[in-house]
Amino acid sequence: MKRTLIIAEAGVNHNGSIELAKKYGEETSKSFVNVLWQLTKCCLYPGTKSAVCSSTKQQSAKILTQKTDEILSMIPAFKFELK
Repeated sequence: MKRTLIIAEAGVNHNGSIELAKKYGEETSKSFVNVLWQLTKCCLYPGTKSAVCSSTKQQSAKILTQKTDEILSMIPAFKFELK
């Protein structure tokens, strides 16, 4: 039975290299992918409210801020879509 490999990466930093894409995929955290999905959903469906859950409100805000900044540096076009 053949396995299917799915690599989710924002951007083209892997330059077509499967090995590099795997490395980036392993380094990508669940929170990064969650925030990326939340930002994408907000762009596709204006007026959408989203939330990131964590043990405290402060920790949630910190994660959301850090990951949003990271994503905006990788995908500058999001800056034009988000307020």
